[in-house]
Amino acid sequence: MTAPITTEAVCLHSRPWRNTSLILSLFTRELGLVSALAKGARRPRSRLGAVTGMFAHCSALLIPPRAGELYILTDADLLNLFSSLNTEYELLVEASVIAEFLLRTLPPRHPEERVFALLLTYLEQLAQPAELDPGTIRLLVLSFLLKALAFLGYRPELVRCSRCGQELSPPVVFNPETGDLVCIRCSQQFRPSALTIGPEQLQLLRTLLHTPAVGISRLAVPGPDNTLTELVAALVSHHYPHRTFPLLVRLTQPQK
Repeated sequence: MTAPITTEAVCLHSRPWRNTSLILSLFTRELGLVSALAKGARRPRSRLGAVTGMFAHCSALLIPPRAGELYILTDADLLNLFSSLNTEYELLVEASVIAEFLLRTLPPRHPEERVFALLLTYLEQLAQPAELDPGTIRLLVLSFLLKALAFLGYRPELVRCSRCGQELSPPVVFNPETGDLVCIRCSQQFRPSALTIGPEQLQLLRTLLHTPAVGISRLAVPGPDNTLTELVAALVSHHYPHRTFPLLVRLTQPQK
């Protein structure tokens, strides 16, 4: 029998399996993204039930698969439920974008410890007792996506024009061909882009990339910035052109 592995894990998704069990998508510190079978987790008194909620953070005991892709979750100790992320609708909608991003970009069984630590840090800020306004919640989500892209090898260039190399001076334009920002002069060489970024937005974009999560949570903004949301969504789609991100795209649409 393969030796069990103990690792921290965050549940990103679950789906029913047979009558009483669940198949979980777990982002783990040591193993990366794995699928795990939680036998009996849907039973009322199951010890595993508490760790199968979205964003539940636990210490998981996993048996590696001998064949196929499913680990077996045999035991788990709950470390943090991040309960407000599942009880407050607006928070859940925004935070679900983070789960979607990880599920669709992380290769299976490939450890990404920096991204894992980043996830915990941002979940703690999103779930903090102090109520966050909608604009700040959106900034936390966008900041996570920018930093995760950087950790995965797709750090956005926010200082110099990706075409001519000159220091960016607002307004600037998102270049869909390279996934970077270009100066106004160079933007005329490419097909038109609707994503024009002004001085305050460019500074905020840099802040989202470089400022720790706790600092982002203290930013006061009047509401979600749709232009910045579109830009980050475009960056994600540029680097993962064969993936779809419906929840992220939904954030870019005007609220009815």
